[in-house]
Amino acid sequence: MGKKDPLVDAYIEKSADFARPILKKLRKLIHAGCPEVEETIKWNCPHFVYRGLLCSMAAFKEYCTFGFWKGRLMESLAEHAKSERTMGQYGRITSLAELPSDKIIVEQVKEAARLNAGGIKAPKAEAKPKKPLRIPSYFGLALKKNAQALATSRNSVPATSENTSSGLPKPKPWPRAKSGSQRPWSGWRRGRAGIGNMRKSESCSA
Repeated sequence: MGKKDPLVDAYIEKSADFARPILKKLRKLIHAGCPEVEETIKWNCPHFVYRGLLCSMAAFKEYCTFGFWKGRLMESLAEHAKSERTMGQYGRITSLAELPSDKIIVEQVKEAARLNAGGIKAPKAEAKPKKPLRIPSYFGLALKKNAQALATSRNSVPATSENTSSGLPKPKPWPRAKSGSQRPWSGWRRGRAGIGNMRKSESCSA
């Protein structure tokens, strides 16, 4: 048998007046379509679990949302899904009249449960390509007027077609130290040690 969570009851009671009947009906139909479903709160809204995440619902100030975790794989959603821009496939729900029929929702819940029982994984979201860094032309001109900033930019800003065309020079690689050569700070350490020895000798002579 399924399992209800008191936190879901509290979530529904705290929702707006228009949202409560919508959430209650969706909850009832989810349990009807999958009697073994379990309730939980994830990301601050009710989720329903059956061998993995099954579906979720949420209430906002002006609308509700409801969606299946593997909605992209569900054939029964092809004709009834309204939108994928919100958190669910039903779009923004503001009244019971905007929901599909009880029979359709129950069949969709059953299909989602079969996908989870079969171990079908949800498709991964496609990663958006990163846009190249664009340096404004006025920034490149300003760097030319400041020698220190220009020297810093050569070693920190990557060369791209955008910033080279705007007047920003291409970065130069850091010079590599030759094998066996001293590190640039080694002389500073020796000088500091010499000062310490000098102070010791002055204190002893005093």
